Amino acid sequence: VRTDGCRPFTPFNLEFNNPLDAKAFQPSQVKVTPAIEGMKVSVYYSGINITGATKGRTTYTVTVDGSLRDTFGQTLGSNEQRTFNVGSAYPFLSASGNGFVVLDPNGPPRFSIFSVNQPSVKVRLYAVGPEHWTNYFRYLNHDRRQPIAPPGRLVKSDTVNINGQPDEITETAIDVSPALKNGFGHAVLIVEPTVKRNEYEQGITLWLQATQIGLDAFADYSDLVGWATSLKDGKPASGVEMSLAVAAASGQEASATTGNDGVARFALPANPGQKLL
Repeated sequence: VRTDGCRPFTPFNLEFNNPLDAKAFQPSQVKVTPAIEGMKVSVYYSGINITGATKGRTTYTVTVDGSLRDTFGQTLGSNEQRTFNVGSAYPFLSASGNGFVVLDPNGPPRFSIFSVNQPSVKVRLYAVGPEHWTNYFRYLNHDRRQPIAPPGRLVKSDTVNINGQPDEITETAIDVSPALKNGFGHAVLIVEPTVKRNEYEQGITLWLQATQIGLDAFADYSDLVGWATSLKDGKPASGVEMSLAVAAASGQEASATTGNDGVARFALPANPGQKLL
């Protein structure tokens, strides 16, 4: 058993000479001090796996009861103890969302990032609009060896200090209001860690939208039905203007306004293969 060099949240594993009797095993046969928050104990063939929210810079003692039995009916005989030395956590930075996030309509224009052992982060904020959407995806997928500028207009570039405890997950709210107009609109947020595990580690890049309107659409070959609701309570939103941006060369426009049911209907451009943005 390797008991040194563990990191927080890394499972503890105990290996035995013989396969264990999984049916006879009871989690109460394994005790850990100090206690591990959310601890779960499981058996796999000849081993015991212990998972949970272990803390950094902490030594844990695992005691296995002597009644532990293998598949041959033999017991461990006496209590056995092993210690696990958990070191410091790796520097870490993350956020929710997969490239696109709608901010909470009931809260201020803030976006939370989560970090461990990061003293600060570098933040860049860009004001963008729907016309920048294509360039945003181009930026996400560009070759990092050939840097390109993010889309939109840079409105904030700053280093944000993080007041976190060592090895603890810390939530930090980033103010994105400078990129919005009256609290609404779109922004591209780029957050880079100041402490990296390696030179290839990337930060967070997200398109944020601040709105109170939820939007969905259903389409067939000729028509599109748009549905608008309130993000706060889910009720249909009336009077919402919807439009499709089509290829500029076509000269066509399509728009409609939702009724009391939150639904708007309009015909799609007639040209086969017409590109919709």
